[in-house]
Amino acid sequence: MEIVVHLSGHHAGAVGHYQHALELLRDLGHSYHTADTLDRLGQSLATLGRHEQAREALREALGLYRAQQRVEEMTRAQEQLDALG
Repeated sequence: MEIVVHLSGHHAGAVGHYQHALELLRDLGHSYHTADTLDRLGQSLATLGRHEQAREALREALGLYRAQQRVEEMTRAQEQLDALG
């Protein structure tokens, strides 16, 4: 659901869905999907101008991507962080 909201450009609505999904994913211990959800949350927050929160989400995603050795995702998350300054 959250990805549909995100892709439709409704970033404010997506943020709430991502935050709820993160709670569930963390409770279940799904770090792979947690990283992806944090990444998308960071993108939505950045689009909304909530840059500090976006950086926080992207940093956490980046850490998980590193731990999972997901090089392509690490690169993308780092580029997003760099763009936020």
